[in-house]
Amino acid sequence: MNREFLRGLGVTEDIIPQIINQHHDALRPLKEKADKADEYKQQAESAAEELKNRDEQITSLQAKAGSNEELNAELEKYKQINAQRDKEMRELQLDNLLKVEAMKQGAIDADDFLKVIDKSAITAKEDGTFEGIAELVSSTKEVKPHFFATEQRRAGNPPVKGAPAEVMTKQQIMAIQDTAQRQKAIRENSHLFHN
Repeated sequence: MNREFLRGLGVTEDIIPQIINQHHDALRPLKEKADKADEYKQQAESAAEELKNRDEQITSLQAKAGSNEELNAELEKYKQINAQRDKEMRELQLDNLLKVEAMKQGAIDADDFLKVIDKSAITAKEDGTFEGIAELVSSTKEVKPHFFATEQRRAGNPPVKGAPAEVMTKQQIMAIQDTAQRQKAIRENSHLFHN
């Protein structure tokens, strides 16, 4: 409604402002409702757009989750491989430490020694070291002395069969009266005669 329309209807000038004010007062709640409706419409459109974006994100995440499962499976596979390799490296480290200790205590063949021992008595510590290696080698040496060299073997003198297990010197060998026994002792202790 405007002033020209009211004048055309023959409304006097002093009443036109009252009509227009009344009209505006009557339209104000409608305008507020229209504004609210527009606001709600914008919110609904915004919410619909957000839902659409979230649906797309969910679809995208689901697609990625499938590949993440594949990546997680691959990662788990490599974790298992690394764990197995770590275990093998720890076993190799333990075996080498056992061989070194066995050789220190006079083992003839560290590989053969390693085959007959029970490693369950050894404790692996969290810092990467092992406990009980020297004790295991010592106790095995007492129970299975044939895996270890005697003092005579360490000196380079193999034992003479049928003879007492003692270290013979060059002079003792040369003092043997029986020629066959002396020649046998020379052969068995030939390292004494290569000076």
